[in-house]
Amino acid sequence: MSIGAKYPLKKIREGKAELLIPDPKAYIRSNGTYEPAWAPVFYNPRMVFSRDMTVLFLRYLANKGIGISLALDSLSGTGVRGIRFLLEPGNVEKVILNDIDPDAYELINENIRLNDLQERAESYCMDANTLHYYLPEVGLRAEFVDIDPFGSPIPFIDSAIWVARNKSYIAITATDTAALTGTHINACLRKYHARPLRLDCDKEMGLRILIASIILRGASKDIALKPIIAYYADYYYRIVFQVIKGARKADKLIENIGYIEYNTFNLDRRLIGGYPLPTNITNERVYAGPLWINNIGDPHVVKDLLKSLESMPWLQTTDRIKKLLETLSCEYMVNTPYYRLDKLCSKLHKSMPKLNDLLTCLRNKSYIACRSHFDPRGISTNAPLDEIVKCINSLV
Repeated sequence: MSIGAKYPLKKIREGKAELLIPDPKAYIRSNGTYEPAWAPVFYNPRMVFSRDMTVLFLRYLANKGIGISLALDSLSGTGVRGIRFLLEPGNVEKVILNDIDPDAYELINENIRLNDLQERAESYCMDANTLHYYLPEVGLRAEFVDIDPFGSPIPFIDSAIWVARNKSYIAITATDTAALTGTHINACLRKYHARPLRLDCDKEMGLRILIASIILRGASKDIALKPIIAYYADYYYRIVFQVIKGARKADKLIENIGYIEYNTFNLDRRLIGGYPLPTNITNERVYAGPLWINNIGDPHVVKDLLKSLESMPWLQTTDRIKKLLETLSCEYMVNTPYYRLDKLCSKLHKSMPKLNDLLTCLRNKSYIACRSHFDPRGISTNAPLDEIVKCINSLV
């Protein structure tokens, strides 16, 4: 029995791909919202933004003259991500799509045929880790590996490193933000070998913990995993790493792993080195980590992504992408975790000034200052805390 006979399907368009997906009308919650986890094959329309961003990154590589002979979409669901890799960036020759669920595997094949990609797309119905270890045995390694799981990506990292070529790219998603931001401390310790704290900059702390954890897994194999672009959106983290072989290069990255030093009295914070142990511990401060203490992304890549965006007018989330990238272009130049203005003003017993006025005040003092993409109430700045406080006092 075909999947179309077993479940109601609907044809949609995402990017340049035509897709058959489980009909959302059949999987509606009592409050009227679509619940993708209830469908027989997972398709999440909220992740269009993530997929648009990934396709844009591949177009950026194309504009740099970097071709992708093989891309790997290991947790494919309907196959939408891998199919878009073939249709949109212009530099991907072949994609392997995989899902362990037989219904998903059948729908992947239907969507491959629907988009006439039989010559360039290959499908598997395997455990993702098994596939990653199998492909090199038959002489295949990927230039782009996409890991988009439900929950933590950690179970797939070691095998993803194994299947990736030197100078390739690994893109990962993490949706277990409760562990990374300190709600479930033991889960973070188990999965990421780090201790989080409930801080006002918890979303940035979580991203930095995630980056460091993955870098350390690569370093154990003499592989440097360099973060190229990283961000938080909706309910997940997304990071693209470049894979660079070499123990010395991995050692250099480890030099950028340390801790957040946080003063609970005045909310001052800074990133400090000293992995595996923080240095200069004092009683009035608390520490979260280990985590990444360098810039979380490359502002030059962000600039090129904005240029590449101009050549992809069909993307559904163009305005949101542009807004994020413009914010990241500033935020990537700041290496102090963001301040939440409402929390800081509460600690100061001050009314909260307009955020734009505060940013202008700091810029007038020659500091970098911008909104944080992590939180609408957050500011990213290289200004010391006392200068931020002076600006707040002058405004209220």
